Amino acid sequence: MTYDQSQVAAVRKAWIAAVLAEDIDQLAQLMADDIVVVRSNGQVAAGKAQLKKEMLEAFKRYDIEGTVVSSEIIVRENWAIGIDEVDSSRTPMGSIEGALRTHYKAVFVFNRFDGPWKVARVVELIG
Repeated sequence: MTYDQSQVAAVRKAWIAAVLAEDIDQLAQLMADDIVVVRSNGQVAAGKAQLKKEMLEAFKRYDIEGTVVSSEIIVRENWAIGIDEVDSSRTPMGSIEGALRTHYKAVFVFNRFDGPWKVARVVELIG
């Protein structure tokens, strides 16, 4: 693994840890200002403010767990792409029913135009 790949891997690992810890401040530090997230259902969150709002709502509604099964990172100059295979579960808060479990691929696009590597795009792909 190259130095840049290890830096990108550290950002991805910190992102996942922040989601599991429900740490919106840490997530915000890892986001590019113009971040875009495309969810598996086609919904889009554009910009740091919108994503933070949606993530806070998700943290209020669900207990989120997840494990990265496999990961690959490709770096080209100031851009990097990470492809993760993820096992995830979301349990509605206060629910006695079981968790919604999903297995998906997440494509992360990172950039480092303004300093450290940041998450710029995320695309969730079910299946």
